[in-house]
Amino acid sequence: DKLLNLNSIFRMMFAMANEPYTAQYFNTIERALRDVYAYKGITNDPASLFVGDKIKRGNLNLSNNVFKEPPTLSDFKYILLNRYGELGTRLVEDVLDIFIDGSYNIFNGLSTVDTSSNMLFFDIKDCSDELKPLMYLVLCDFIWEKMKRKPKKENAIFAVDEAWIMMKNEFTAKFLSEFARQCRKFNVGLACITQQAADFFNDPWGYGKTIYANTSMHVLMKQTKEDIGIIDDLVDTLRVNKEV
Repeated sequence: DKLLNLNSIFRMMFAMANEPYTAQYFNTIERALRDVYAYKGITNDPASLFVGDKIKRGNLNLSNNVFKEPPTLSDFKYILLNRYGELGTRLVEDVLDIFIDGSYNIFNGLSTVDTSSNMLFFDIKDCSDELKPLMYLVLCDFIWEKMKRKPKKENAIFAVDEAWIMMKNEFTAKFLSEFARQCRKFNVGLACITQQAADFFNDPWGYGKTIYANTSMHVLMKQTKEDIGIIDDLVDTLRVNKEV
């Protein structure tokens, strides 16, 4: 799951660099991601995430263990340049360098946030509009990982206010769609809130309707006059009773 999420992030990086995310690039990044995690001593074994050998399989108590240092984009660059020849060099020069040593390098480094806190607040108001979709995707991936690691008997809700912001970008909209499909397996609920239903359902990729189909409760509040015509077109999708 982590590799798939990271591939989504790299796919967005390619889109920002106006480079096609070809099958060759996808396969190279997939292999290089496994290599860079192995470079840090992290494998498919969940116990390899932690320092030492005190982890008991099937009983990963995160609060009593220390995580190994994860790889950074600089580590990923090192792996690509030293193990993947011309293709790795081209990948770094054409796409990744701006995220590693360029103006988008805020993503290159270890987090300084105490993620064990009971309340976390990420202030991204000063983040440029160009980078915000990628920031949203990174933060949502972090939240999803936190929710998957919680005790399964605990319930949780992932509430997304102003969800239209997420729905106007293909990658963040796809994330919410996949989250809606999987979250119930981890006793997590998804609540999407937006002022205008039309903004949520008119995404060109159809992810809004997928999210709707995977939710059990829908509340449609009063809409503006300008949206009435659009809402009429959505009645069949929403299964709204016009007589109510």
